[in-house]
Amino acid sequence: LGVINGKVGDKLKHVARLRLARIYLYQDKAQEVVDMLSGEDVGAFAAAYGEVLGDAYTALGRVALAQDEYQKVLMDPLSQGTVDPQIVQWKALDLPEVQPEPPVESEPESDTAEPESAATVEVDETVTEENE
Repeated sequence: LGVINGKVGDKLKHVARLRLARIYLYQDKAQEVVDMLSGEDVGAFAAAYGEVLGDAYTALGRVALAQDEYQKVLMDPLSQGTVDPQIVQWKALDLPEVQPEPPVESEPESDTAEPESAATVEVDETVTEENE
């Protein structure tokens, strides 16, 4: 943590942050990884951050976010020197299918419905010959 918070070069800070993030993943602290790596201006480290974020989202069960991160890495032209695109592709393919969100249940009907006594009554309107 001294390197991350200290006055050292940006490259060294990014390397230290990525290593700490991987340690957190091994310790099942995926949310801490997301909190630490999200929203950072990472420049040339974007692909490495994206891969680790994808791994964290996968561990949290956030498949759609993991897929997004892995796709960003695969589309990044600078990723060739920082990550192995084939491994990232395998991780993306290994994700479970994204399940659609369950529909939100509607509110139960209020008590403004008509009371049973106001129900419609069927009337037999057949005309008999005697009444005519």
